Order: sequence, then C-alpha cells, then structure tokens
Amino acid sequence: MRAFVALDLDPATRARFAEPLATLRQSRSVRCVDPERMHLTVKFLGDISEEQASAVAQALQFLEAQAGPRIHQATFTGFPQLRRARVLAFELADDGTCAHLASLVETALEPLGFPREGRLFRPHVTLARCRQPIDALTFRDFSVAPIALEATWTELTLYRSHLTPPPPRYEPIHRVSLGAPRLAPPSH
Repeated sequence: MRAFVALDLDPATRARFAEPLATLRQSRSVRCVDPERMHLTVKFLGDISEEQASAVAQALQFLEAQAGPRIHQATFTGFPQLRRARVLAFELADDGTCAHLASLVETALEPLGFPREGRLFRPHVTLARCRQPIDALTFRDFSVAPIALEATWTELTLYRSHLTPPPPRYEPIHRVSLGAPRLAPPSH
C-alpha cells in the first residue's frame, strides 16, 4: 500500500483554504485539490506492507502525549519556486510545533527503516498541481497578503493512498489523538 502520515484540517481552516479554489479553477493548467482531501503531510512513507503499517501505527502511539501543532498564518506560495510553480499551496507559519512534530515522527519511524527527510520541513497544504510551471503571482487576489488564522491540530493520521481512479482517495488506517506535551519518543 502507498502510505503517508498527515494532520487533517479542521472544518473552519479547510473552508478558509478552499476560498481561492474558484479562482484557481479558472486556469486550464491547474488541477485543484478537493477541499475534503486537504491535509498537511508530515511524512511520506511510499509503498509499505500491512506489517509495516502496523509497526508505524504502533511507533506513532507515543505522540498521544504530544501537544498538537498550532498555526497562526498561511501564505500562498508555489513549489519548487514561486515564479515556476508545479504545486500551489498555503505555507503555514506556526510556533515551531509543526517542525517539532515532524521531527518526532522522523525519530519514531527511522528505526523501522524509513530514512529521515533530507530537506527542511516546510509545513504547507497543497491547493493545486500545475500541468506545466506557472507563475504563482498571477493569482494576485490572494497571493499577496498572508491569511491570519488560529488552528490547532488534535489528530495525526496514518493514511493509505488509493491513486486510481482519479481523484485519489485517502483511507485512514490509524489515528493518534494529540494531547499534553512530551519531549521525546520512548527508547527502542
């Protein structure tokens, strides 16, 4: 199965992030994400077995004691570059808790054979994918000023991704409720 670990958006945040989709859909070169499937990917796992999924679920359990990340701002951007974007997204500004949670997930899954991500973690929610590189600044309606918001994630989910038929479907395999702070995963 193809799997990833993600934070789901609460309904109010999802609605705020869906606002630009009407404008984005006017561009023929953009494929928008269904708001119901919007999420913040914490760790992409790739193709894994049922046994690995079970081990991942067990390894993530220690996060029940970890406080959920809090975001306070979202800024429209494009990846890999703003002026030649293949992905349009909201990059999230927080108090460091998103990166901390991602680091804890990396630490918990590394002993299971999932290598650490080589790139710096940039918390973002994908809005659309582009068929060809596009200048994200052409969407001036919402690309200039950041959106102020307050959101706290309370649940981390291990998902199975079904890529066919389009659009993709995400099946939750295991959920971890996030709670009070804890500094490190239990030793293995």
